[in-house]
Amino acid sequence: TIRDANNIGASTGDDQLDIEVETLTIAIAGGGAAVTSNSYIREADGLTIADVDTEGGFSLISDAGDITVNGIHTADDFVTLTATAGSILDGDDAQAITGSIVTLTARDAVGAAAAGDIETSAEQLDVSVIGDGNIVIDETDGVELLDIDTANGSITIVTSGNTIATDVTSTTDAEDNDIAITLTTGDLEVGTINAGTTDG
Repeated sequence: TIRDANNIGASTGDDQLDIEVETLTIAIAGGGAAVTSNSYIREADGLTIADVDTEGGFSLISDAGDITVNGIHTADDFVTLTATAGSILDGDDAQAITGSIVTLTARDAVGAAAAGDIETSAEQLDVSVIGDGNIVIDETDGVELLDIDTANGSITIVTSGNTIATDVTSTTDAEDNDIAITLTTGDLEVGTINAGTTDG
């Protein structure tokens, strides 16, 4: 648990804070931002992010295992999560990943069906699965889908406001690799949505 810091680690070279924990909390008891600037963290073997509350941006790379997210709250700054050899999973359906641009990259999957979807509250989303796996996102507001792609999987996104689909792609043209974008309210502006020309 980290409760009061100006910044955590740095973005250059090997200056991230190296950790090996099961659960990470960066928050002040009773609420409030625990870090006034940016945080850069590298985890060795997967973890659960129980709560992160920061005024600056937040970046975490896990070299192995899954990243399970309960809630991440920034003061309109970036959130970057990378599961190099695993998935990014939802741990609390009542909390969201909140940031201006939310970037999620995983080898295996980002979110899962039904209650396993990843809740976000972002202005822009950049989400990638670099291996075989699906993307399942539930966005609380309108958003720009800046770059959403999976190498071999389906993409399911629900938003609640005006949405710009700048680039949404399932790279492998296969019957199960559908793309579904649902707006509960608002309009959809389409740049590129590509699920293949034969089976997608």
